[in-house]
Amino acid sequence: MIICLKSKITLFLTCSLTLASGFVHADAITSCDRSAALLADPQRKSEPVPFEKIDATTVIHECTEAIKMDPDNSGRFFLQRARGHLRMGNIEKSLSDLNLSIEQNYPAAFFGLGVAFLLGDVVEADHKEASLLLLKAYDKGVFWAANALAHLYGDENSVYYDLEKSEVWAQKFILEKRVASQK
Repeated sequence: MIICLKSKITLFLTCSLTLASGFVHADAITSCDRSAALLADPQRKSEPVPFEKIDATTVIHECTEAIKMDPDNSGRFFLQRARGHLRMGNIEKSLSDLNLSIEQNYPAAFFGLGVAFLLGDVVEADHKEASLLLLKAYDKGVFWAANALAHLYGDENSVYYDLEKSEVWAQKFILEKRVASQK
């Protein structure tokens, strides 16, 4: 039996492939989560990382490794890697990762792409698409989508402009945020 030493390098070089891959797997996943967790993601596994504090190179590397290690459950990692690509300024790769996350039915990815269509800074604004994605995100438990919907309905330039609906969504957001903070 091979004795594993405490040093990570020695561990990687001397432990069995199965044991080493288990440690690499867990480390890549937790590093991806620690590097780019989204505040609005109700399924995040670590403290949220503000966009301006994202180290894009680290996020892209760690989340790519996490995706390789757990491809069947990689919706969260695609979402987080999308944040890394966006931070780096690579909009096409960011949108691609958001869509891959949506393909895995990851709730916060619907929110992320919905906000992109709402704001129109990385894609052309499309309030209809934003509305559909944000409603789906909300239905999947992303309460931050209520805040985005409040903005959508409160925007005088939107075909969805409706102050009453805006207020309803704003109140939903406030209530659900309060409930979430008490957990």
